Amino acid sequence: MYNFLLKKRSRIFWIIIAIFVGLSRIWAGVHYPADVIVGAAISILVAVFVYKVVPKLNVVRKLIAIYEKGEQTVLNKTRSKEN
Repeated sequence: MYNFLLKKRSRIFWIIIAIFVGLSRIWAGVHYPADVIVGAAISILVAVFVYKVVPKLNVVRKLIAIYEKGEQTVLNKTRSKEN
């Protein structure tokens, strides 16, 4: 589902968008530069944590299995109604 985020071209696009958003917040006078830099650093650390640690948690694996089972049930019902 989120594989597009892992592609190099998409990654560069989203980084550029994030930079422009940060610069616009400074330009508009809503945040100081330090606010934007610290916010970006915290976001990067949380993203790395989520990417590396969360998929390895058993709770997450169980929730994903439940979700996929429900998704298959819904898709099978939808397909049977189409036929």
